[in-house]
Amino acid sequence: MRELPWFKAAFGEDYLTRYQHRSAAEAVAAVRLLTAAVGPGDARRAFDLCCGAGRHLSALRDAGWDVSGGDLSSALLRRARTEDPTTKLVQLDMRALPLRSESVALVTNFFTAFGYFDDDNENFGVFGEVRRVLAPGGLFLFDFLNADAARKSLNRTPSEVAAGPRPETSWEIIRSLSADGFRSLKRQSLIEGEQVIKTFTESVRLFSAGELRAGLHRSGFVIESVCGDYSGAIFSEMESPRFIALCRAG
Repeated sequence: MRELPWFKAAFGEDYLTRYQHRSAAEAVAAVRLLTAAVGPGDARRAFDLCCGAGRHLSALRDAGWDVSGGDLSSALLRRARTEDPTTKLVQLDMRALPLRSESVALVTNFFTAFGYFDDDNENFGVFGEVRRVLAPGGLFLFDFLNADAARKSLNRTPSEVAAGPRPETSWEIIRSLSADGFRSLKRQSLIEGEQVIKTFTESVRLFSAGELRAGLHRSGFVIESVCGDYSGAIFSEMESPRFIALCRAG
């Protein structure tokens, strides 16, 4: 049997226990950053691309946005629907968005939901799809990790242990760089006693800030601002944990 791509296997119900440390407060900070950056004349409707279980959808709704969203994971979409059954959600592949051209005022892409594919043309093709569905002058909030800082972090904290779904279990998390240095790998193993119950390995392409800027420009975006974390700090290529760009469809 052919093995599923990692991004189809890794985002089930287990994802919520593996990432339980990602809080609603973090999502609120990200949305606050977006709200502060958007001009008074811009529409307050947003489509959250790769919305997962909906923590950013909730923060957007609470901040007064009219939101909808989509994700590949049926398990995470089910969880998002329990939070607010009225929010319009759709299952999708980010490489071919099931949205009409020029039909959306603002697209958000929070928390490193990018760089999943082996082919860089497929990765940057996501920018092209976002540009296609955005109305002229529409906005794209793109939130990705900062590659240079991520490489340093991998060297400082290559492994850790986190709580599992039951008291007798734990997640062993091992981070590394791929052999070519271009991808961040994160192997997460569920341990019960001394037995490995299951393992997921995430693999995210480490695009530099320059590569991301170039990819956004090629796709028809004008970058209006870039910051380095959810507080809105100035972006530093060597120090900032995030690359958060507010872009306008040219």
